[in-house]
Amino acid sequence: MPINTALDIQRKITRAGAEYPTLWRSIIDDWRKDSDGVTGWMMYAANYLFRTGGVRWAMDPFSLSTRIKDVPQPDFKIDLDKLELVLLTHAHNDHLDLNLIRAVAPLPIRWIVPRFMLEKVLSAGVPQANIIVPSDNQPISYKHLTITPFAAQHIHGKSGVPETSFLVECSGKRWLFPGDTRVYNPANILPFAPVDAVFAHVWLGKAQAALEVPPLLKEFCSYFLSCSPHRIVLTHLEELGRDEKELWDERHAGLVTAALRSQRYAGKVESFYCGQKIDL
Repeated sequence: MPINTALDIQRKITRAGAEYPTLWRSIIDDWRKDSDGVTGWMMYAANYLFRTGGVRWAMDPFSLSTRIKDVPQPDFKIDLDKLELVLLTHAHNDHLDLNLIRAVAPLPIRWIVPRFMLEKVLSAGVPQANIIVPSDNQPISYKHLTITPFAAQHIHGKSGVPETSFLVECSGKRWLFPGDTRVYNPANILPFAPVDAVFAHVWLGKAQAALEVPPLLKEFCSYFLSCSPHRIVLTHLEELGRDEKELWDERHAGLVTAALRSQRYAGKVESFYCGQKIDL
């Protein structure tokens, strides 16, 4: 698969913008259905909508209309009126959708908001009474969910921002969300092993996406294998607000999959993109 050029990315943006209203409608209509199943949907590159045993929740809910100019904004307040719980991780502009948050702020949603994001979320109109400020390694219970926050490894040198990662447990299943990891120190996620699935945000080195083999491929794989996952879910792909040196795509997902197999990983490795459903 060829390496992206600036023109390739612009073509992807044009196509995604044209397709997104239909894609959004499909996600929302499916999510709103009543079901006892455990399912997730990709709202964007690394932004998740879930329905777990009737509880509808999200992690970093996001719309392409916030990231890409001229994409029509959905009616968030109506479409997401069944949303019960939101987990926020960090304030980068492909994760924090303040347009969406302002629209749904009047709804009776419970929010888990790290302290370093609290001011932004309160300014968007979310009532203080609806917010839980998590403490690292202190579990939070919501109906049948148990959510354990822990410190992410998102800051590398002078780049990155504070971030909170999450372990989510539901009906005997354990899903790990380390987030936008930039320092691949396995000690950060080893205590949570084993997990049923780890959501691995693809990042193989700063501004290294145009290389045939990015430098942190081996470290990325070793890090995510350290939590002994039964399944590795690759996301953070086709984030269209990035240039050709920073855009991770299907080619990189293929490199990761091949590298994991070379390390004798026998579990599932799957890549998911905006609009796709994840059967958990």
